[in-house]
Amino acid sequence: MLLCPVLFGLGTFAPQALGFLEPVGCPPGMRLDRVTETESYMGETAITLDAACADGRDRVDVTNRMSVFVCGLPVVGGVLFVVYVWFKPSKKEQESPHPGA
Repeated sequence: MLLCPVLFGLGTFAPQALGFLEPVGCPPGMRLDRVTETESYMGETAITLDAACADGRDRVDVTNRMSVFVCGLPVVGGVLFVVYVWFKPSKKEQESPHPGA
């Protein structure tokens, strides 16, 4: 679960570092890229960083899909690890002799 902020930071500031997610995050033939947009409204400026897949002429926004992979995978991995540790027999249970043996 600690990987979530790390992967989120990589996805936001260096999406090319998450290239291993291109096959599941991008349409075929497209590469993961970062899109920066600046908007001004009533004197306030907002900068948004989005993940997008591009092939040189087309661009597809995949911010939501990448967010699910970047935060969802570490959370699911953490839950599976906790379930494994919870149901794993302890050493004491493994070493105890069976009755009648």
